[in-house]
Parts: sequence; structure tokens; C-alpha cells
Amino acid sequence: MKTFRSHKQKTTEPEGFNPRVYQIIGSVFAVLSLLNLAVVIFAFNRTGYGLYHAEDAVAHVAQIEQCLQSTNESVLNIVVHKNNYQTIEKEVQEIHDEFIALNEEAEALRAIDLSSIDNTIMSDFESAMIKVNAYHQALLAYSDMFKEYDENSLADKEKLNYFMNMIESKYGTDIEPLKDDATSAMSAVVKHQNESTYTFYVKIAQEFLFVIVFMLVTMSVGLNSIHFMKNNARRDAAEIQQKKKDALETAQEASHLRRKAVAIAYTNVLTGLKNRYALEEDLQKRLKTDDMTVAIFNFDNFNELNENYGRNFGDNFLITIADTAKESFSDVFDIYHTDADEFCFVMKKFGSQMEADSKITQIVEMLSGPVEVSKLKVQLHVSGCIYHYQASERLDMNSLFVKIDRTMKEAKRGDEHRILEVNSLYSRNVSQ
Repeated sequence: MKTFRSHKQKTTEPEGFNPRVYQIIGSVFAVLSLLNLAVVIFAFNRTGYGLYHAEDAVAHVAQIEQCLQSTNESVLNIVVHKNNYQTIEKEVQEIHDEFIALNEEAEALRAIDLSSIDNTIMSDFESAMIKVNAYHQALLAYSDMFKEYDENSLADKEKLNYFMNMIESKYGTDIEPLKDDATSAMSAVVKHQNESTYTFYVKIAQEFLFVIVFMLVTMSVGLNSIHFMKNNARRDAAEIQQKKKDALETAQEASHLRRKAVAIAYTNVLTGLKNRYALEEDLQKRLKTDDMTVAIFNFDNFNELNENYGRNFGDNFLITIADTAKESFSDVFDIYHTDADEFCFVMKKFGSQMEADSKITQIVEMLSGPVEVSKLKVQLHVSGCIYHYQASERLDMNSLFVKIDRTMKEAKRGDEHRILEVNSLYSRNVSQ
């Protein structure tokens, strides 16, 4: 059956529906996806290059500004400690070292291509460096005058006063204005660099967002187009075949309705088990050919359960019994709900009477045991009959049920709850 169904799936494409069309569409969609990938790679390479150099440039400019600040601190120390030759000598060397480091950072910055970030950054930087160089030249001249003095010459109080006045005067007239110009110009470059870098980051984010949106839109359009074309093709092909299928579908629907009606007619609505009509039909098929065991059980005092707890409770009790019976015995017995409080078990394959009696004992224990319904446990005893039928008896349906009904009446006679065997009852009657 599975092989037939699989074959049918491969050969039931509607006439006029050509899968090759969708292979071509898939190829086109694959090419579009590759183009999208190429765009992403291109944007990544460009973005990665720009981000790296933007961060590198920020670091160099910040270091240059730091060198200037250190130089300014050294110059102030010279002015403050103008009577201490050792301090002056140390700070002059510090200024010399800071400008070496500053120029190295400047050369490293010039080697970076910042055109993708801001074309004006380098021109502003070079303008600032002109002021820095002027500041540097003034400091070189400032430091040269210290060579004329040493600790011995500064020991002379008159020369010391002259030297101190010269340091202050030179600083106020030549150094401080250049220092302020250089510092302000480089601070402006740092600010400009930070703003340009931030703008560049925003631009990159927008580009990535555009690429992502573009890819999503492309994929969405592609998938929707393929889906739309496929549906149209299937619909058009299906319309061509529809007239051919109408008659077959009508017949299949009628057959399905008939099977459904038969299933309803042969099913107990409450429990979902087969009913008495199904039992009669099933037994009719087996009477002439099969040995089988038939067991019918009837709950004693079931009406009292309905009277005490209500019919809904009684229905739930029967449903619980049916579910338990199906779970426990459906692999060995065909199970029927033949009357309001009556269940029938027919052994599917007769093995031996001992085996059948053992299974039926389990059924009786299940039916007579406590049952929990709506959090309340109830227990009803059952009366029943067992018929180990042999095909050699050649009974018809009427004779079979006459024996079963008579045995059930005998089992329910009096106050005892009995399970009688049809075979034993009729053997006793014959001997009598």
C-alpha cells in the first residue's frame, strides 16, 4: 500500500504543470542570493578598512594632544622653578622627548588615508601642525638661552635675577601665545576627528541596515514570486483536470459517506465500542468456521447507580469501563457494548479453553473492581455467561443467542452474582 501511494505522489502532477520552470526560477533566485552575498562582502571590506583607520587616526591625534599637554606642563615647570637649574635641565629634556614622540605620531597619522571619513581632517591637522612647529621652534630658542647659564653663574644673585626676569618675559611674550594657539588648534583637530569618526560610524550602520533590508526584500520578493507562480500553475492545471475528477470524487464521497453511515450504525455512541449489530455481523462470519469464546457481562444494580448519582455519572462509569477494557484486552478480544450496562468480549483467536478462562477471569476482576469516576470510587458486581463455541455445532445466529440469553437469565437469578458457562448449563440440562 505504501509503495502504491509513493508512486501515486510522483505521477499525479496536474497536466500542464512543468517542474522545470521552477528549477529555472530557483537558479535565478540562487544568482540573486550570490549577488547579495557579493554586496555584503564588498560592504564588509570597505567598512572594515574604514573602521580600522578611523580608530587608528583617533588614537594618533589623541596621543599628539597628550604630548602637547605634557610639553605645556614642562614649560610651566620651567617658569615655576626658574631658580632651580636641575629642574630646568630635566624639563628641557622632557620637552625635547615629547616633541620627538609628537612628530612620530604626526608622521603615522599622515600615512593614514582618511578620505573615506572626512577630506578636511588632514588639512586641519596640517594647519594645526604649523602652529605646533612654531611653538616648537620658540621652545628651542627658549631652551638655547639656558646653555649660557650653569649653576655657578646662577650663584651670582644679580645674574640670577636677570635670568629669572628673562625667563618670565620670554615666556609671556613669545611662548605662551604660541602655546595657546598650538593647543587650541590641536584640540579643534581632536574634536573634528571625533565628530567625523562618529558620523562615519553612523554612515556604516546605515549602509549595513540598507544591505540587510535589501537582502530581506530580495529574498521575500523571490519566495513570494515563486510561490505565486507555482500556485497559479497548479490552479490552472487543476482546472483542466477538474471535470475528469468530478465523477470519481462524487463516487468516492458517496462511498465515504456509506462507510461513515455503516460505522455509525455499528458503533455505540457513548463508548465508541462496537454495538450489538456489529456483534451479530461479526459472529455470523465466524459461526461456520471458527471455534471461539464469547463472554457477555451485565452489571448488577446499574439502575441504582443512575438513581443515586445521576445518569451523567452512570454514563461516565460506562465510558471508564470501556476505556479500561480497550486498553487492557483489545489485543486478545473484540469488545462490544451491546446494551446500556452490557459488554461482550469475543476472543479473536481461540487457543485453548484454559487460556480463554484465564483471560476472562481477568476481565471479571476488572469489571467488578473499584472504578473511580469524578473522584468517587464505586464498585458494581457483574453477572455473565461464557460460551466456548465450536464450529462443529453449526448453530445459526438465533440459536446462538437463545443459548446465551437463557444462560444470562440463569446467572442473574436470585441475589448471587454468577458467571455461568453456556456449555455447562446445557450439558446439565441434557443429563437431566
